[in-house]
Amino acid sequence: MITTARLVLRAFAEADRDAFRALVADPLVAGDARRVIPREDADALFDFYRACWDEDGVAYAAIERRTDGAFLGMSGLALCRREPPEPPLCEIGWAIGPAHRGQGFATEAAAAWIDHGFEVLRLPRIHALTWADNVPSLRLIRTLGFLPDAGFAHPDGEARAERRAFALTPALWHGRLAGLGAERRG
Repeated sequence: MITTARLVLRAFAEADRDAFRALVADPLVAGDARRVIPREDADALFDFYRACWDEDGVAYAAIERRTDGAFLGMSGLALCRREPPEPPLCEIGWAIGPAHRGQGFATEAAAAWIDHGFEVLRLPRIHALTWADNVPSLRLIRTLGFLPDAGFAHPDGEARAERRAFALTPALWHGRLAGLGAERRG
């Protein structure tokens, strides 16, 4: 579990299942009606995320508002293990319910996961993948300091022209944070 000023980022609990189903079935969240996830697939995905959390200690997880426990969406890190000595690939992701957008929750959650990935997991790089037409995610990816990664090859072998890949290293992240601190001071 990770806590921020306004959020609790935690493993999904069974009580989150209905809210998760609604989140991933919402065309506003999916960005396109063709990308919504039907109930059966949502249940399998929910169970998969819970199993990943149990195995890795990280996964896509619930975003809960600290003040009232409201389910706001999901965010997290997904690890893809590779043969040693190769470090795991790691992808960050988020999805915020439409009623909770525009309040900085995705940014706050993503920043906490990036800190966790670099400071606790000691990842050498975090990837962000999104659809080419997902303007809000593209904006957040750039705000967080990710750079385009044209050479990224997804581990499942998919090469989709409509997807965009980005990468962030600890040096880029810490440089971004130092720049933000200087902007606030000066």
